[in-house]
Amino acid sequence: MIKCHSEGASHNLDDSTSLGLEDLEAHAGQTPVIGIFLHGGGYCHMSAHEKSKTSKIPRRLMQDKAFTEIHSVEYRLLQHAPFPAAVQDAAAVYAHLVRRHTCLNIPSASSSKATSETFTDRDSQNQDHIHGTTGSDGHLTNIEYTKSKDSKDSKNNEIHGKNEKQTTGVTTKVTETTTYEKHCKIILIGDSAGGNLVLALARWIRDEARLPAPDGLLLLSPSCDPSHAFPDTPSCYVPRPHAETDYLVDTPEPRALLQRTFLGHNPLETMHSPYVSPASQRVLKAFYGDQFATSVESLTIRALDAEVRANIRNMISVPSTPVLGGELERSPTSLRRPMMASPRGLSLFTDFPRTCVVLGDAERLEREVIKLVGAMERDGVKVRTAWVEDGVHDVLIMGWWDQKVIDKVWTEVEAWVDDVATSRTVAS
Repeated sequence: MIKCHSEGASHNLDDSTSLGLEDLEAHAGQTPVIGIFLHGGGYCHMSAHEKSKTSKIPRRLMQDKAFTEIHSVEYRLLQHAPFPAAVQDAAAVYAHLVRRHTCLNIPSASSSKATSETFTDRDSQNQDHIHGTTGSDGHLTNIEYTKSKDSKDSKNNEIHGKNEKQTTGVTTKVTETTTYEKHCKIILIGDSAGGNLVLALARWIRDEARLPAPDGLLLLSPSCDPSHAFPDTPSCYVPRPHAETDYLVDTPEPRALLQRTFLGHNPLETMHSPYVSPASQRVLKAFYGDQFATSVESLTIRALDAEVRANIRNMISVPSTPVLGGELERSPTSLRRPMMASPRGLSLFTDFPRTCVVLGDAERLEREVIKLVGAMERDGVKVRTAWVEDGVHDVLIMGWWDQKVIDKVWTEVEAWVDDVATSRTVAS
């Protein structure tokens, strides 16, 4: 389900909704700025409902007229389906909006409606293995689900059929959209775990190279290293900082249980995939080498000045980008080989869109988000940062925070959105 925020209101859209001629005429001469909001909540709670705490974010952006419209995605939570179900749901919405904002040669509403139905079933449980088929260029051409050895009863067979239908829907959307040119600016917005989902979706779009890229990523206290709950040995565990100032719980045992539930049937090594933990030390070492990983390991907001950023961007001790041995047999999104694989020799954040990061200097995710910023800048991504002094995790959804501080952050965020909106290029 998609929740569309427009003119301060919120209403449901099914996938057959498209721009009418009146809307196209109203927007003639200007490029609409479309937001896709992926809510936080650790993949286990919160929702796209307008009364959800996280909905303060799209509501404020619409009230300030920063976007033409924002779509909040009711993606499947981990109690309904494990990874990569949330990425599939977000990809389906993105593909729909790209198709909606193209030339008038839009696929039929009946086709759109058929694919939308596969993403509103919140009861499916993905217990099977996922594998993809790639063409000679390494791009995904088909995704298949293989039934697990334990899938013996009719219920599991039914689940298998639903999963296969869902994947066919995603592939169909992608195939249809590749023939069109995007005529809008799309910004992916995510807070906390929603930021993690934004990063995964942007990576999927880049790796598959079937959809035009988004024009920007707005990351609000993004979770970017869930693997922190899985140290190599118990003695290696390093608590996240700011335990005395942030409300975010960082007890390793329940977090490890949460992340293991998130992975579902996928192997534990998937936790160290760039799709899940792009800012983990293991991923950074694999893509950039020990020197880079060590240089950003303990960075803080206060230490990340212009000189440090320049050193990060110009660091030359970098290993070759890790790729799968020989020809790329399967898409990295198939999860058959979930470790450090990158198609076409791309680095970790090569070709990622410009990004705005909001982070408090008193929140527990400070270190991992700073590592994310460093890695993005190392790969040439234009990153704008908005640091919140004494800010805790996801400070923009707080109802009791200093309103002057909140307003200042929103001003910085909306200035960045305006820069994206007024730039002449549309991502392709």
